[in-house]
Amino acid sequence: MPSQHGEDAIIKEFFGDPSNGMYQVGTFLDIGAHDGVSNSNTRALVEAGWGGTCVEAAANAVDALLHNCRGHANIKVVHAAMAATTGLVPFWHCHDQVSTLSAAHHQLWGERVGVPYDLMHTCGVTWAMLLDVLPGPYEFIDIDTEGTSAELAMQLREIDLVGTRMICIEHDGRIPEIHSHFKPLGFYHLATCVDNIIIARRDSP
Repeated sequence: MPSQHGEDAIIKEFFGDPSNGMYQVGTFLDIGAHDGVSNSNTRALVEAGWGGTCVEAAANAVDALLHNCRGHANIKVVHAAMAATTGLVPFWHCHDQVSTLSAAHHQLWGERVGVPYDLMHTCGVTWAMLLDVLPGPYEFIDIDTEGTSAELAMQLREIDLVGTRMICIEHDGRIPEIHSHFKPLGFYHLATCVDNIIIARRDSP
């Protein structure tokens, strides 16, 4: 299944080998991977032979993610929520693609749209904790955590981005802040795809 707003075409053009039109092989990190297929910005990379790490907090989505990753031994699955601090964090769980750590996002989708949520607690994992265990390097990073993506992305430091050439971020309406954070790290604006911003750099440290 293709990505939601044509991101996969931009990713393929960036990472494609001009000599044969195929993907260069690399490693990705997908934060908020859901089931690894629906509206996925990384599924085409999986099918092209990339390795990667998929992080997902919603239990029903993780079950589907594990199923969809069978036969891909180079894909690692992490059942946790990316957060600013480690430990138990409140998590509004639903069976759609909008489970979230954000109270405001829960209010938007729950109270205004009518998505049925259940409040639970799950394990919060920081960038430092994740990258200590699964360090990459990751040529492509995708961040889609429903209401916390921009804040989470701007917690990334230069040391976390060694080897990273492209990042796709659900921008949460914070594009100028994202640019201000990543421009000193060598990233330029490549594309905006409705809810997502794609930034890239020509040369990675």
